[in-house]
Amino acid sequence: MKILNLYCGIGGNRKLWGNEHQITSVELNPQIADIYKKLFPQDIIIVGDAHQYLLDHYKEFDFIWTSPPCPTHSRMCFSFNNRQRKYPDMRLYEEILFLQYWFKGKYVVENVISYYKPLIEPHKISNHYFWANFLIRECNIIRPKVRNDVGCTFKVKAEKWGFNVNDFKNYKGNKRKLINNCVSHKLGLHILKESEVDHDKINNQTILAKWDNQEAGVKDAQETKEAIQMKEYKTLAGLADIQTELCLTEMSKGSMGVFKDRMYPIIFEIIFKDVVKEWEANENEEIWR
Repeated sequence: MKILNLYCGIGGNRKLWGNEHQITSVELNPQIADIYKKLFPQDIIIVGDAHQYLLDHYKEFDFIWTSPPCPTHSRMCFSFNNRQRKYPDMRLYEEILFLQYWFKGKYVVENVISYYKPLIEPHKISNHYFWANFLIRECNIIRPKVRNDVGCTFKVKAEKWGFNVNDFKNYKGNKRKLINNCVSHKLGLHILKESEVDHDKINNQTILAKWDNQEAGVKDAQETKEAIQMKEYKTLAGLADIQTELCLTEMSKGSMGVFKDRMYPIIFEIIFKDVVKEWEANENEEIWR
């Protein structure tokens, strides 16, 4: 798979992606790009403007990860002790919208939890926001503490993240900040794997399995259709579940015929039965009046 990793930093998100993919990473700072190259010598590293590179080269890739600059969105810039009047950097939303409408592959846009309500609804995992065109299932990955870790030397911090301190020796900037800005490598791997999962197929198989199990149970116990209705679909919540499955099924390829054959008769009988009961109750009430 051809992967584009934008605003790559030192490659925290990329650390566990392995070497089976063709990865191109873009970083503006030459010193940071040099560290990345030492950590991942097999990758192609571009020193330049990631925002423009996306616009010029997006068609060349199957999967795109982008992490636009976060300082103007962070809650830190709006905190009481660090209040700064800055316009939010709208490259974040420019890239979300551009990828949503122009890119045909899988993409994910990562950023921090903002001090304002996001303009486009994200998916929240740990202390990150993600915008993606694929389902990202929940995970129990806890990001290592990176700020306010008093007494934690750069060497200890680097070792916690699995980095070799010797790869940073020529960097003149804040080395601790380089690690602070990393996305957890475990989370990076989780999201890459999620992009490769066919979730529509999984949902379809799950629904069909439920129906097959139900039919098997009916046959084994010799339950009548009325018993199934009373047991599984007698409440409005049960009916809502069916309607939800209908929506999911319509979105799945090739499963609509199965749904009609198995579920439509049950739905219509439930609705008709409820209407008759209500009519009979109202009729009896009128007679006694």
